[in-house]
Amino acid sequence: MKQNFFLIFCLALLAGCDINKGFTIDGVVPDVENGRTIYLVALAMNSQWDTLGMSVVENGKFKIEGKIPEPRIAQIRGIEKRQSIPLFLENVPFLVKVTGERPVVTGGELQRISNEFNDVKAEIYKDMPEMEKAFREAREQKNWSRCEQLIKEEERLDSIYNEAERQILAEWGNTLVAVYLVSRHHPKMRFERLKPMYDRLSEEMKNSPYGQVITQ
Repeated sequence: MKQNFFLIFCLALLAGCDINKGFTIDGVVPDVENGRTIYLVALAMNSQWDTLGMSVVENGKFKIEGKIPEPRIAQIRGIEKRQSIPLFLENVPFLVKVTGERPVVTGGELQRISNEFNDVKAEIYKDMPEMEKAFREAREQKNWSRCEQLIKEEERLDSIYNEAERQILAEWGNTLVAVYLVSRHHPKMRFERLKPMYDRLSEEMKNSPYGQVITQ
């Protein structure tokens, strides 16, 4: 009986330790030179970016650790000029790999949702580079019927993407992923046009500091 009590006590203690853990971000950046500083920044309540941590690259790797009271929309900066890698920061381990054309970030439920949607978007627009090349060639040749055909095809892909976006907002409207998707259209859109997307957010997300930025 005493042994069982001791085992339960130890398990409870370990569970409490897990809750109190913060986040770790392990970066794999083989093409980045030693000594470069990598920054972790998060969107603040005043629409500015706070620096939450930094690390210096050594042998193609970096590591940033910390702890946050609640999930935040964050970015990894400094890997390349004018490049930022979105990250939905939670108190869990993350892995950031920049070894190809598209950075890969894994870790946390919010990041998983975002990654799955990005995969859907990439699949929808996978032929866009070839279509853009074909459009330039058709325009140079003044082949207007071909240009019109390509424009209609792009509009068809946009329609498919918009439906995918509506679905994720309907399913995950109570998450920072949804707020991030809507905010990416702002300030490109007038709020009147943005409102149908905004209305799909939960009241909690609308009233969050991130949601309030959209209406400003």
